[in-house]
Amino acid sequence: MSEELKTAAISWAQRQPTFPKREDWVIKNYSDDPPPCGRDKLHTLFGSYNNFRREAGVDILQHDSAEEITLDSLKRDCTSNDEGCWLWQKSTSEQGYANKKIKNKLWKVHRYVHIILGNNPPPSSKHTIDHICRNKSCIAPDHLRWATPSEQRLNQIRPIYSKKLIYPPKASCLEERLNWYLQQSSTDENGCVTLPIRPKDNEYIRFKYGSKHYYLHILSALQKYKYPITRISYESFTKDNIVLHKCNNRRCGNSDHLTIGTGYHGLRQNSIDSRSYHSGYRLKDTDIPEIREIYSDCLEMQWAKMNIYRHIGSIYAVSPITICSIINGKRWTDIK
Repeated sequence: MSEELKTAAISWAQRQPTFPKREDWVIKNYSDDPPPCGRDKLHTLFGSYNNFRREAGVDILQHDSAEEITLDSLKRDCTSNDEGCWLWQKSTSEQGYANKKIKNKLWKVHRYVHIILGNNPPPSSKHTIDHICRNKSCIAPDHLRWATPSEQRLNQIRPIYSKKLIYPPKASCLEERLNWYLQQSSTDENGCVTLPIRPKDNEYIRFKYGSKHYYLHILSALQKYKYPITRISYESFTKDNIVLHKCNNRRCGNSDHLTIGTGYHGLRQNSIDSRSYHSGYRLKDTDIPEIREIYSDCLEMQWAKMNIYRHIGSIYAVSPITICSIINGKRWTDIK
């Protein structure tokens, strides 16, 4: 039986467009053609992942440590794309950068290529290596450069903010300023309206009028539902209401994509979209099916289970352990 499973595993890996690395060997990632066994079983069958690659007739992932490290030797462990990137096919960091142990030191490969092989010492301690191609796993020498943090940020976000920002003229009222910004906006293929303004850390876009900052999506919603576009109206509205994006794009200011949410419906939407939300609910019998539904929605988005328990617990003001017991059928088993 084990020999048949070995043959099936090798056959499956060889018919994939790219021979899978160990970390890619995840059954759920191949819904149309899943592997015959999990990667842990693979180690049991072959002794190690490199042994498996040897029997499959492909290069192993670990090379002789005495081998001289050159651009050619590193390129052998990469694939190319149409943009000329050398895409690293071995181990990567959590951030997606190529990793390799060189001379008993773990290097980010793009740093070794640029600094050591390219003989490019950093101009100052403030400079960092920027991927011109914006692909973190790329190690192509001509795709790397020294850049300041601000230069790197501009490069990484240039497709979104390529439109030059024009400073707004004086406006007689807040609504006039809002309309001017909406005229400067661009619309993407999904109908989302965005301004050439860098969003805040929470990903929402805001602009300044007078001495106060205003969020674009809130003002657009006020205009849609015919609220007065004034500072007093804005502050009164935000005390008891939230504005939800049907398109799940926080940068969007298209009024057709916005709706006003209050209470539970706003909290539930926030939990699914990873937004902030508040507690204040006690569990009732009617809450149990809703909790299971929220759990299922978050699970489909591949959230970690413990994070889901914490999120749902925050909505209903209960502990993550309580949510875990509901999902695992240890409590409220009589409610379907």
